Amino acid sequence: MKNTHQLRFAMFLAQFSFTSFALAAGKLTPAPEAANEYVRVWSDTVGVHEVKNPDGGLDFWITTTNVVDGFTAEVVVEEIDEDSWRLKEPQSGKRNPMHPGDKLKYVVEDVSGVEPDKTGWIKLYRVDVMIDDVGEANEETIGSFLDHADPSNGYNDPALKDYLKPVSIRCFTPDKSDTITIRVQQSTLLVRRKGESLRKVATSFRFAVSELSELEFYLLGDVLSTSDRDQFIEVTHDKSHCKDVARFTVYRKSRFVVKSVSFTGGYNLKSDDETVFDEPQYLDQNANGKTDDIGDRASPICYVRNSRPNVTAVFKRFDEPYSTVYIRGEGTGFSIPPVQAQRGKIDEIKIETVSATKPLKNVIDYQDPCFIQWFASTDNRQTWMNAGCSTNRLYVVWGQPAATCNIETLFYIGCRGANGIGGTAPGIVFLAIWNNQFATKSITRACDGSILSYYGFLDKNGNGIFDQGDEDFNGKFIKTLQDLVEKGSGNCQAWAELFVQTLAAQGITHLGDFRITSHQQKPSRPYNGYAIKNWEKNGSGELFVEGNTRQRRFKIHNRNAGVAGTEEDPSTQIDECWDVLGIPGQGNSPNPPSMFDCHYYVRVGERIVDPSYGIGICQDFDSYADRAIEGTTIDINRESFLCTKIGEEQ
Repeated sequence: MKNTHQLRFAMFLAQFSFTSFALAAGKLTPAPEAANEYVRVWSDTVGVHEVKNPDGGLDFWITTTNVVDGFTAEVVVEEIDEDSWRLKEPQSGKRNPMHPGDKLKYVVEDVSGVEPDKTGWIKLYRVDVMIDDVGEANEETIGSFLDHADPSNGYNDPALKDYLKPVSIRCFTPDKSDTITIRVQQSTLLVRRKGESLRKVATSFRFAVSELSELEFYLLGDVLSTSDRDQFIEVTHDKSHCKDVARFTVYRKSRFVVKSVSFTGGYNLKSDDETVFDEPQYLDQNANGKTDDIGDRASPICYVRNSRPNVTAVFKRFDEPYSTVYIRGEGTGFSIPPVQAQRGKIDEIKIETVSATKPLKNVIDYQDPCFIQWFASTDNRQTWMNAGCSTNRLYVVWGQPAATCNIETLFYIGCRGANGIGGTAPGIVFLAIWNNQFATKSITRACDGSILSYYGFLDKNGNGIFDQGDEDFNGKFIKTLQDLVEKGSGNCQAWAELFVQTLAAQGITHLGDFRITSHQQKPSRPYNGYAIKNWEKNGSGELFVEGNTRQRRFKIHNRNAGVAGTEEDPSTQIDECWDVLGIPGQGNSPNPPSMFDCHYYVRVGERIVDPSYGIGICQDFDSYADRAIEGTTIDINRESFLCTKIGEEQ
């Protein structure tokens, strides 16, 4: 019978299992699936739109919607009737990672051996259209904005240059002979081969996928909008009907441009080097629409879900003053209502402490960037003109962050890992952050996207391997969270703290009855340390009896094979062991140090996760030790022995 801790653990997993379900808009929905007479194919990854078996044959098509670059779908293939047809590859029920444009082969065999093997393909499709670098999910919400232009002198008129917005159109398919259809609503899409003149695309036009790399697309707003986002570009993959839509609005050319925006009512963050992000968080001093000049900035902002942002904004005025000017803003998931602006400096107007019209969504969110498109009206809100766009990275957290949590990387990890999750159960947030971030061993920091490692190396030439010129962190004792974030590498104590503080940044310091704490585990005497996998052994070792347990112990010949695991010293002596390539750690760490006198991991009740190695969720220490620990050491010195349990000898 399971003990109490085992039962609580099983109940925890049952409560928060995602198998065969996808999380969409805060609700669990059945995962898309399709089947033929041999297999069933499904995926519960958010962003997978449909799984098709188009003609009842062997092949399957998987389509996506509103997914970003780097999207990975976990695709599962299962046997329909394993007594008749059995999967030879891949393993039935295994989660297979697929990227847009990939295809996965599956093979089934007739159990009776009468019929030959059947081979089918699973293909993952994605199309993407993006106007002026406005991508998911902003293209479906606030959209892009264009100034109105008159093309009466031809589309190659030099005067139109500043009005053209670049359009990116991509199709991810394993079949390059496929075609796409582009449909444009109202304004004009222009195309040219590189170096040639622009020409107008018809309102509906088909291109071969193989042509896209040779073409440049531009959008010209030659039709004024009558309402927000009333114009669009739609791209459809003709075979699978996978599609993407980018919406936009065309306004009269602006007489006002946003210069600064301050956000209040949220949570103040610090940069990864602990510099405080000052107000205004958005500052474009010369109002040129960019924040890359000296003194400009676009700092991150943070709010708790279901809260209401407050903003103060300043706008530069480029022509004569107006008696009355109204300002409003459209962001992703929130709006700033129309409010009468006040006069500022001689060429400025401003609005002060205006609350959004409604709270943010009641889910964790991450937007990079978060756009606020600003509009001005000089005719008492009858018509609006574009007043520029401010951009900031936005973190929306699950609960009020702990007071000690303000380093941006904590929010960068947590909000990306649990993006879209709401509800009242912190365990779901815990699982999402663990599975989508720490278990991947590919965690990056906010300031520059560099990967964080556990006793890894700084890959100075970017070739992915440890070689001459790289900085070795393997022997460096970096134990604080701040060191880990700033220097890019840390020990087990720093990694345990990173995980705990990432949860605390989401307002999670408890999971029901379970307190999340860093835990230092020392073996009971006479043992003084751990030997971490893997070690190579010669011979059978020396029999070692402790109480009723019979073990073998081996003299340690070489403790560490180096950061890359290549500095092996394979002893030819009998009954010795030496470190070899072991369990990889976080980031660039193929072979972390192999011996410690203690180790920090994170306990949740009896359950264990080890952020340093991305190992978890383990039911108890014994199951964790089976995965990570080769044995225990009697002494931490040159003559120490490695004791490996081999069970009761016969």
